[in-house]
Amino acid sequence: MPKIMALAITALALTAGPALAQSAALEQANATNNPETLYLLGQKELARFQFDHAIAIFKRAIRYSPRPRYTSLVKLSLFTTYKVAGVSKLEAFPHQAIPMLKAAIELEPTDAFLYSRLGDAYCHDKVRDYTTCLHFYSERIRVHPDKGLGYFSRGVVRLNRIEDKSSAYTDFRRAIKAALTAGDKASARRYLNYAVQAGMPVPKAFR
Repeated sequence: MPKIMALAITALALTAGPALAQSAALEQANATNNPETLYLLGQKELARFQFDHAIAIFKRAIRYSPRPRYTSLVKLSLFTTYKVAGVSKLEAFPHQAIPMLKAAIELEPTDAFLYSRLGDAYCHDKVRDYTTCLHFYSERIRVHPDKGLGYFSRGVVRLNRIEDKSSAYTDFRRAIKAALTAGDKASARRYLNYAVQAGMPVPKAFR
């Protein structure tokens, strides 16, 4: 996760390259059906954080790749592109992040991190679709029920956005239990402190 976040932050810090270079890369990709050449071109565009170009080129490489193993390699790069693009756009452009994150999930439906980021995107002040937000936090819980973060995130939204204290407290208790079961005492304490400050009675185990 830290590597993905670092890439996303770097992407936001960089400006796009010259338009001539951008168009040249796509023209070069459209002029070949060689999957190896396309893969390398896609990697170059990904390194330049030209996400739309990299996506188009990787898709073209998959179309012309005759080998399943090589196709899997290109799909992994396509997945990485969607994931980094979605994370990098999340704070400033949540509407643009959503389709990128959804596309990444289609390629890797067991990535709990993506469900969390989608939940964050729908909860963003520029989107405010709390029903869908809760759905994706619940999907994270489905993928990783033994982790507390999904419960905690869902509880925060239920408490602060839709004012459902009862359900929120239930989620907080589940988050604390899951964190403790996983041996993550630091997260359990963080969840507990937040919940208590929000008015939840202290569980007996912590009294």
